Amino acid sequence: MVNLIPNRTKVRVMEKDWENTDKAMNWLRKEAINYTEPFVLYLGLNLPHPYPSPSSGENFGSSTFHTSLYWLEKKKSPIVSHDDIKIPKWSPLSEMHPVDYYSSYTKNCTGRFTEKEIKNIRAFYYAMCAETDAMLGRWYN
Repeated sequence: MVNLIPNRTKVRVMEKDWENTDKAMNWLRKEAINYTEPFVLYLGLNLPHPYPSPSSGENFGSSTFHTSLYWLEKKKSPIVSHDDIKIPKWSPLSEMHPVDYYSSYTKNCTGRFTEKEIKNIRAFYYAMCAETDAMLGRWYN
């Protein structure tokens, strides 16, 4: 399932992840600067992972790929270009290794998808990766 925000200026799509990143940045700038011992900061983000799709029912296995036109059309992310997106060869389920079968099944990849649907899903995922990179890239500015 894809959910596109038709806004070319919407940068902070995954607002909760941005909020957590902002908190981490503030902590690093205001508190961590006073630490004299090494430390580890763990920042758990949902991105670039798709969100669950509760509309698919009680035991949903579907995922929602959520982004905006800003990330989908980002000029510095040519990887999002539909023309460059490759579709991997997919073995029939009956020929898969059990681990591959399990992964395909739990990620809802066992249905029949058109080439356009696959390219859209992959483009949305790459756009979500670009947003994640932007969140974490701010730490180096």
